[in-house]
Amino acid sequence: MVSKNCHLQLTGTEVKAPPPPKGTKIWTPFIEDLYRLQLSGYINESNYTQLSNEPSIDRWPENEGGFIKKLKRQDGSYYYFNRGRECMDKDVATVQIK
Repeated sequence: MVSKNCHLQLTGTEVKAPPPPKGTKIWTPFIEDLYRLQLSGYINESNYTQLSNEPSIDRWPENEGGFIKKLKRQDGSYYYFNRGRECMDKDVATVQIK
């Protein structure tokens, strides 16, 4: 039985941190990726791969942040993102977690 205070979820043999709660006001790398996806017109990564016909998401290398690098918008053009954080503190509350 898992207690309510557990901070990690077990996924097979992999330990994965859960996403932050809805309505979060704290920036995390998870929020950064959602911000970039939603700026491009998508809800989350699975929605992007379904609708964009792109096999994967281009990311910066892990040693440079590992954030999303390029996304195809729904109108066919592309968004290019910097290596660092783009979701400012004032924008964190606008990110929808679904």
